[in-house]
Amino acid sequence: MEPVTSLSARYGRSSSGEFQFEAVAGLGDISFTIILPRIVREWLKNRYIDEASMNTARGENGLKWESVSIPNSGSREVVDCGILRDPEKRGDVIDYFRFQHEKLAEVIIHLSATVRESWSRPVITATFFGYFHNLFGRHASGGHMAMDRILASPHIDCLCGPQSYDPAARRMGGTGHARGLIDPMRRAGKLWLDEMD
Repeated sequence: MEPVTSLSARYGRSSSGEFQFEAVAGLGDISFTIILPRIVREWLKNRYIDEASMNTARGENGLKWESVSIPNSGSREVVDCGILRDPEKRGDVIDYFRFQHEKLAEVIIHLSATVRESWSRPVITATFFGYFHNLFGRHASGGHMAMDRILASPHIDCLCGPQSYDPAARRMGGTGHARGLIDPMRRAGKLWLDEMD
């Protein structure tokens, strides 16, 4: 499973092992490998079916599968309204982040299934995942946007994350809220562990 292998190696290089992307870890554009553009193009073909659909969705003309490139870190930082991007201006960036989040979920599910299947006794599987609050304006690169896939997986029992880094949340009388959305996890039968970071 080539995409899972290459992406798991990539995310293992982050600064904290929290399954975050290179922009958050300060690693720059490490995603520009020989293999990744091909994997992105395969993902786009599954998403859009044909080039005309991709061009319509992105507000472009004449874009071909083989000419699709990975947006650089500078273009991935540009937003149009708060943390949101205009799909007609930044469809390439939106697609790239969607690709990353779906593949990241695939990696985590694959690794969790491997742990569960290879352990000699019942085991609880856990992962740092589900960050939603306090992402320093980098929700697409620092958050986890494919929660539906993780929550639907029978291979993952528990999600973990630090409490919010918002100073008001951490001081005496503050909210002390988690970085994840706890209720969807509970509804999916998952446990949330709040890290005292």
